[in-house]
Amino acid sequence: MGDIPLRIYHNNRCSKSRAACQLIADRGFEVEVVDYLKTPPSRDELRALLDKLGMKPAELVRRGEADSCVAAKRCSRKTTPDVR
Repeated sequence: MGDIPLRIYHNNRCSKSRAACQLIADRGFEVEVVDYLKTPPSRDELRALLDKLGMKPAELVRRGEADSCVAAKRCSRKTTPDVR
């Protein structure tokens, strides 16, 4: 369906990414799925994507979740005595 090729850079551990893939499939579109954790885009590919999106590299970074990810990693570590 459609003449425009679709490509999604996918992370299977991300619920929003899985939902996007499902939505595309439900609509009957053919899509190239790129698991960017296993096959990261090259610098040239990233530059081309940024040009197409009209974005700067910093705009791709999800800021709101960084602190919660760091906190989650800290909380998941075993507590050990402070060694200096």
